[in-house]
Amino acid sequence: MEEELRDKLNEYVLMYGTNDKRTLEVSQQLDTYIVKGQKQYGNN
Repeated sequence: MEEELRDKLNEYVLMYGTNDKRTLEVSQQLDTYIVKGQKQYGNN
């Protein structure tokens, strides 16, 4: 799922730009995976 969100985010940035609502929503979804990974490896 994380890799799919990364691909989708990349696609949306190219299509809509970085400040578009759709791009920001995908970015926020991906943030949850990033935070979990940081907590798992003690990088918080």
